[in-house]
Amino acid sequence: SREKSQASPKTINPPKSISTGWLLNQLKRTTSLRKTEVKTCEHCVYSSQTLAEVLKRKGGATAFRIFLESEFSDENIHFYLDVEAYKQVRGGRRHKMATKIFEQYLIENSPSEVNIDAKTRAATKSGLASSDSSIFDLAQERIFKLMETDSFRRFQISEFRKCKCSSR
Repeated sequence: SREKSQASPKTINPPKSISTGWLLNQLKRTTSLRKTEVKTCEHCVYSSQTLAEVLKRKGGATAFRIFLESEFSDENIHFYLDVEAYKQVRGGRRHKMATKIFEQYLIENSPSEVNIDAKTRAATKSGLASSDSSIFDLAQERIFKLMETDSFRRFQISEFRKCKCSSR
């Protein structure tokens, strides 16, 4: 009678309190050694990437811009992307483009003014005369940090909530 009450070697009897360790061991035993590729949707991709990674993807930058428009803070992404475009410009167009970016985003009370401190604004203004590719670096860095620590986190949460794929 004692032999009948003991579990056979194939039967798994979990302990009374199931621990995470026990569960992981059981999963390791029962899952195949083959790696399976989990397909993820764009929402999952955006919610797991850094801001820099999202902005490098055309679709990512567009999705983030649309999100910022919904929060009425899309001037930040427009400034960031315009500065990236400015860095690619060479020759005589550079000074004209630098002036346009400064007037559109950095002059106080402009329609698309970004939120930067007076010291950064002044440093950028003094660099306008040179029109080198780095004059907006400090302002761009400040705006990037602002987006990264504030609106990007909300964007990631928003994208994660939209996810309906199998990776969750």
